[in-house]
Amino acid sequence: MKLYLHFGAGGIGRALAGPIFSRAGYNVLFVDAVPQLVELLHERREYTVRVKDTLPPGTPDSEVIRNVDALALTDHNSVSGSMEFAVAAHALGLRAIHGAEVDLEFTLLCSFNL
Repeated sequence: MKLYLHFGAGGIGRALAGPIFSRAGYNVLFVDAVPQLVELLHERREYTVRVKDTLPPGTPDSEVIRNVDALALTDHNSVSGSMEFAVAAHALGLRAIHGAEVDLEFTLLCSFNL
């Protein structure tokens, strides 16, 4: 089965991209920085999308999205989880792209008069 990888398991990822690609026959893999959300998606392998709009009579107001999984990407100012991420990605047939979110501090060495 084909794999769709989506960075971010928030509203757009789960409510829009997940259903589209799941219906098209893809396994959907979310990468997110919220461990609790990743844990739930990984354990359940599915979630429900509820439509909160006016629908024509007889149209279902929810849909179960299946064939989903999730990976957590939570390193900040380090790459301590990089190897674990690479192993998990390899097990899914993916090439891991490593990076880091870092905080930067700088001092402005000049001033401008406008």
